[in-house]
Amino acid sequence: MADLYILDEFGDAKAGNYSPSFYTKIRALLYTGTRPYKAVPLLEELRVTVLDISFWQVTADFEKMMGEGVGGVIIRGGQNLWEDSQAKSFMDGATVARMPFGSYWFYDSRVSPQAQAAKWRDVLIGYNTELWIWADYEENYNGPYTGWKHFYDFLEECRRLMPERKLGIYTGYYYWIDHSPNPITQAASLSYFGQYPLWLAWYTANPADVIIPKPWTELTFWQYTSSGDGYKYGVASREVDMNKFMGTDFYGTFDLSEDNNGEEPMPDKPVTYYMDLKAGATANVRTGPGQGYAIVRAITGPLTVSIVGEAIDNPNDMYEWYEIVSPVAGFTAKTTNYENFRPATAPSALPDTLYIGTLADGSDVKKYTASEE
Repeated sequence: MADLYILDEFGDAKAGNYSPSFYTKIRALLYTGTRPYKAVPLLEELRVTVLDISFWQVTADFEKMMGEGVGGVIIRGGQNLWEDSQAKSFMDGATVARMPFGSYWFYDSRVSPQAQAAKWRDVLIGYNTELWIWADYEENYNGPYTGWKHFYDFLEECRRLMPERKLGIYTGYYYWIDHSPNPITQAASLSYFGQYPLWLAWYTANPADVIIPKPWTELTFWQYTSSGDGYKYGVASREVDMNKFMGTDFYGTFDLSEDNNGEEPMPDKPVTYYMDLKAGATANVRTGPGQGYAIVRAITGPLTVSIVGEAIDNPNDMYEWYEIVSPVAGFTAKTTNYENFRPATAPSALPDTLYIGTLADGSDVKKYTASEE
């Protein structure tokens, strides 16, 4: 991907531009699968555009992305044992904008696969990755955990630690040929990887040039360029990675409602409101809408919280209660100061929906919708 260059800590592999040797091209004859657009013919207007972004993009305007027809984003979680510096900010922003997102992790052979999987899990606590999570396989550090056998260990550990998340593989065609099991002598090992959806990097303007490597016969995403117009699509970087969904039913594949385009929300998803907690004001986040429920954390303003629906009145106390959407028992926050919203209790012990209480007279908060900002 385009975000591999962080000072001298990161390598220069780029899956879509990986330069094959003559031997690799010969070996590729053993790997050739099917050409995706012959297997799944799609009109251009039916292919949903998805961006993948990282700290290199600096900022991201998800409303602008949706206005340009982008259907979702895949956000870099990190690499090695490093969390991407923009991961939480971007996931918070996408959540508030109601843009579907996924996550990818750049596998790094210098660190154990198990430690990397654990770090990725921790980064994603509190977030719902509708567009799945993707193990990025294109590194060239030649560390002690180099090669497909260790990448296998990484995948298995991700599955063990995050069984609720759908896992896929991102790679480039020729990189995969040079760094995967031999299709003749290690056919069983190669077939193992076919259980994961494939996100393939192949930089070309002509989809007929794209070839799917064994063991796959179809693509979920095709990354066709690393030099999309970043400014047009709402990021601060000049360029951005561009991808196309290669199926025929984007919303069905990812179990989405067709309401991620910034227009009127679907009836089954209440309107999202923002609530500014004033400086010095405090509010309790509880497991239910009332003072009788357990306190998860007391937060102090100034902070901004994303809430859904109208107030829930509890006749037994003086507060109004609002739902905070939290698929994995974290918080949905508009603010970049996300750590202030981390639950004090272990996430596994919390319900999927948490509540925040505010004074009924509204003296401690300001509530508004996105259109009223």
